Amino acid sequence: MDDATVLEDLLKELWKESPNNDLRGVLDSGIADILAGNHESALTKFNEIIASDPRYGHAWNEKVSCPLDPLFSVGLYLSMIVVYRRPQYYI
Repeated sequence: MDDATVLEDLLKELWKESPNNDLRGVLDSGIADILAGNHESALTKFNEIIASDPRYGHAWNEKVSCPLDPLFSVGLYLSMIVVYRRPQYYI
């Protein structure tokens, strides 16, 4: 594994950190649900986290990446703008 990959993985873990370990566990479980296609369960978990700690940024990020969330299409649209304007970030 090269240094860039290790650093990227470290940054992802830092972004997911929360002072509340229980919320971090729920976040990881919600992410696993999305990957398994259980979008309803994932959305419920992300909403639970946000209700408990609205400042937990990664929970918001995962929530809008869930296809069942009303903001999903807005997030998708904004992502497409970034890819169009800064394709070098995704190559």
